[in-house]
Amino acid sequence: MASRAAASAALAATAVFGYLSIVRLSQQNGLSAILEAVDLDNDSTLQITGLDPLDAFLKILFRFFTPCVARELPSLSLFAAFAAVQVLPIHTIFVLEGLRSANASTIFAFPAVWGIIYQCVPFGIIVPIYCATHIWISPLANFSSTLTAANRAEMVSMAPLQVRAVTGALILGYILPTVLAALPAPDIVSLHTQQLLLAAWQTFPAQVVAWQIILVAVVENIGLVHGSASATPRARIQYSKRILPYILGITGVLNLAIAGVGVTPLLLSGSANCTLREAFIPVSVSAPQTIASLARGVLSLLQYDIYCACGAILIWIYYLSFASSGPFAALETTAKWGVRSLIVGPGRAAL
Repeated sequence: MASRAAASAALAATAVFGYLSIVRLSQQNGLSAILEAVDLDNDSTLQITGLDPLDAFLKILFRFFTPCVARELPSLSLFAAFAAVQVLPIHTIFVLEGLRSANASTIFAFPAVWGIIYQCVPFGIIVPIYCATHIWISPLANFSSTLTAANRAEMVSMAPLQVRAVTGALILGYILPTVLAALPAPDIVSLHTQQLLLAAWQTFPAQVVAWQIILVAVVENIGLVHGSASATPRARIQYSKRILPYILGITGVLNLAIAGVGVTPLLLSGSANCTLREAFIPVSVSAPQTIASLARGVLSLLQYDIYCACGAILIWIYYLSFASSGPFAALETTAKWGVRSLIVGPGRAAL
């Protein structure tokens, strides 16, 4: 795991396993057939764009995500809430990496593009690709031994205005749309409104970037960031160190709202049909069985989707720690990730 080649091989294996456990398993267990069998010609429940191919794609997404918020399978509702909580920190990593000076001229400067791609292609496949690409392309993954401390500080630093706006952008661009999309229908919102909210949720990567741009302008206009915070790379790093804990804390607390929206109705209903084993341990990839319902197929896909993505993040974190600080630091970082994963989940532990 010490070399980029070894890390790349591990990430490639994760992406391949992601394909087998997400795409191929969905074909073998009947999930793909169920999703593709939706009668798009006679289904006029929702027309958003007026473009038939795009609306057809959205309707398939509605059919996929509706069981997550319909609470017909308690274990799916529980895991969907867990998955939503893990996606936020991983996307936060994408956003923060895009803000670092060294990544300004790379493909990592466009987190919205990566986000839209993993909304269309499975998350558990795209995250390993992102991580593998990062360790080969990003200057941050390959510090030269000749770099001075000042050079390194410049490379990892982020503009204070951008850092200050991140929390609000994540809250308004991800947390709020996710909570709204999870509102039960027809108890709180109508089915039509729920479909609109699910459609809006698909664009959350673009929403985060849009809010980032808006909030940067607001922060600059009202003078929330003192000019001295941008004076030197070290000053920018120190400012980020003061602000990042707020980002982690506020998004962490508000992220519980996502879990609350997903789990509270299950507790209130007194459902005894949900077990932790069913919710968190996926079915075997090597011995696929035809799914009994759409909800069970969605659960299986989401489980592998999140686990492959989090596995890729762990490999990436280990490599970056090893490359910058050596094997003992890498092992310590991995151990801390493991402990935190038991408390807040593998995605949140990565931050």
